[in-house]
Amino acid sequence: MVKLLRRVLALGAVLLSTAPGFAYTPDPPPLIEVLDTQEAGSASLILETVPSGADIYLDRTFLGRTPQEQRGILPGIHVLRLELAGYRSRELVLDLAEKRTYTVRVTLIPRTGRLSVSVTPPDARVLVDGTELPGPLAEVPAGLRVVRAVRFGYLEASQSVFVPEDGIASADFILAPAPFTLSDLRLRRPSFNPANAGPLGTAEIRFTVTSFGRADLEVRDERGTGVARIPVPPFSAPLQTVVWDGRDAGGRPLPDGEYSLELRAYPEDPAADPAAFVRSGTVRIDSTLLVAPRGLSGGLSGLGLFPDPFRDPDRLLRFHGAVRPSFRPDGTSAGTDMTLGFLASLGGSVEASVQGSFDPGAPESGSLGAGFKLILARTDPFHAAAFAAAALGSDPGNPSAVPPARAGISLALGSPRTFGGLSVELEIPVWEDPVPVLAFRAGAARSGGRFAVGVSAEARTEALSGGPTLDGTVRAALEARAYLADLPLALGLSLGAEFDAGGLAVLRPGLDLSLTF
Repeated sequence: MVKLLRRVLALGAVLLSTAPGFAYTPDPPPLIEVLDTQEAGSASLILETVPSGADIYLDRTFLGRTPQEQRGILPGIHVLRLELAGYRSRELVLDLAEKRTYTVRVTLIPRTGRLSVSVTPPDARVLVDGTELPGPLAEVPAGLRVVRAVRFGYLEASQSVFVPEDGIASADFILAPAPFTLSDLRLRRPSFNPANAGPLGTAEIRFTVTSFGRADLEVRDERGTGVARIPVPPFSAPLQTVVWDGRDAGGRPLPDGEYSLELRAYPEDPAADPAAFVRSGTVRIDSTLLVAPRGLSGGLSGLGLFPDPFRDPDRLLRFHGAVRPSFRPDGTSAGTDMTLGFLASLGGSVEASVQGSFDPGAPESGSLGAGFKLILARTDPFHAAAFAAAALGSDPGNPSAVPPARAGISLALGSPRTFGGLSVELEIPVWEDPVPVLAFRAGAARSGGRFAVGVSAEARTEALSGGPTLDGTVRAALEARAYLADLPLALGLSLGAEFDAGGLAVLRPGLDLSLTF
């Protein structure tokens, strides 16, 4: 008897959980505040809803949308109705007295029902209007809904289902197996340098499939000899990614050159012909594609005080952030310079950047600017580039900030790995007095795939309106950067100094981080 009673109670609980009224959520009571006013013969209403934007009807007359204040309402009984698409309408009967202001706050409840979904296979994802259903029975917005069932290896299915308000609707799916298809190979970059750090030093090969199986990727050199074979794990998702580090089967680095890729897929479906699922591509190992850690200063890439005549390989994006406190020789603070920016290598020979700078202790300081660099010559050992940058605002005490305007040319001997160079430019230090100065810069650096060290210096003239006379100030900077482990995240340390006729004037230690994609 006890067992029978338990079964009856359990069955009753199931029936109640699926009953049409189970999804009902009662409307919360409105919040009404009343304040005294001096407006004889009338009352005022302040109407607010969550969410806002509800249509307001007072005694069937449309007044607008919430939030809203209505004055001059005759005292007495009034019917207030609030309507918002997708939410239950609310109707209130208000007894308004003169010389009163009534603030009415109403929380609107969405119109919802419940949706029960049965799907085969049971681990398929179910989406209602693009939002994944959390379980086989869930509360969803009422009305006509598009329900989709998706699962890798199966054909997607969809149904239009009407969900009644405070009721329940159901949808059933039996997914059919998807035929196996294989896309062409796609490379994130057609060339790569294995000496670069982490993902910057690998070839990423992508392809898509529609059903279960596995694959092998064979790499061949220019003579057609197989140098590496990379097994691909069994397929469990449409997008597949294979990473090759530029080494042979024994883990030895391979020389520069073009390598062919051949992917052979083996569908799980025994009726599929593996010979129909072979895809090919090519990738190049190029040791000249150096992606060493670099700085961003004055809206241009390079060393702290020298915009070098180089640019990153195509399809690279760097984000930079730096903090550089300044100290006088007596140890007192001369401010703190903070910079944020990004650098993009565009097609052809163009590099572009955006950089903002400010001093947290000086709210009136700061600038936001952009810079461009055009490579003019890149034949070892001679390299040349033209550059320009401009900014809104000015921060003349910050050598890392983008000045109001600058344009010049940079020359270097060597290669991106090791070089020495000079640059000359015209610069407008402040917009309030737009008289240009000449700036002469020099720099030298040594870079590898995972590190970079450099030194740079700068001297400039007085305003050119009085002739090209040096202003007596010299700036110099030492810097070093390195990628952290095998991550594309680089940490940089720098030490800058400014000298005038009296010797050391300012010392600027610095810390910067850059993230490269």
